[in-house]
Amino acid sequence: MKSKIKTKIRRPVFTALYLLLRPFGKVPVRIDGLSAVFKFRSVDELARAWGFAGEKEVFAGMLRHVQPGDTVWDVGANVGTHAVMFGKKVGVDGTVIAFEPESSTRQTLEENIDLNRLSNIEVLPVALGSTDSTQSMFVDTRPGSGKHSLIPVDGYKRIEVEVRTGDSLGETQVGGLPSVVKIDVEGFELEVLEGMEKTLSSDRCRLVMCEVHTRVLRENGHDPDSVQRMLEAAGFNSFAETPRGTEVHLMAMKR
Repeated sequence: MKSKIKTKIRRPVFTALYLLLRPFGKVPVRIDGLSAVFKFRSVDELARAWGFAGEKEVFAGMLRHVQPGDTVWDVGANVGTHAVMFGKKVGVDGTVIAFEPESSTRQTLEENIDLNRLSNIEVLPVALGSTDSTQSMFVDTRPGSGKHSLIPVDGYKRIEVEVRTGDSLGETQVGGLPSVVKIDVEGFELEVLEGMEKTLSSDRCRLVMCEVHTRVLRENGHDPDSVQRMLEAAGFNSFAETPRGTEVHLMAMKR
């Protein structure tokens, strides 16, 4: 209830900010000492960029564990708010691989990368899953919604996308195996983790932030606690949870 009330209160604020910044078409953002600018086409897209979709504090906590020179995989990169900040944090010696299969969202992602003059981010037009295949993705076409899922959603546009396992990509990517992984895939996280078993078990991979969509997982017959169990099996032994509505941000580390 509190989150709904907060959203209703903040909506007029973001509408006013949208009207103020609309002539410029971009918004400056600062988090954990890093600065960036992001394009926006709607109030929702502006709010997503400004507040990192309500994840600003959680993301700042994750960024403190990211180091210059790291290789970061951003699985479900959307318009690039997180990928851009990762790119700034890892610096010229680091690499970010941003996975975004939906074409219009990916275009905005690439525009945000260019806007921030980053050359250390590679965008891959694929989703990650448990098998190499072609699958249906369900897309909320509203700008800034961020709700694209490989789980069927009534009323969403259906498209076909390429799906790869993280393990099948592995060391073939620029920067090699990831040291840091961020996963936000709207309920498809178990499939992503299953396809990354070897990658996550590598000594190189030390930090994972996974948004666990508890309601979606339960509705599709899965136990949300399976996410942590899969990470434990890969060698992660330190966990921190931050609830947000029906979702939980799970940060896992190897110590």
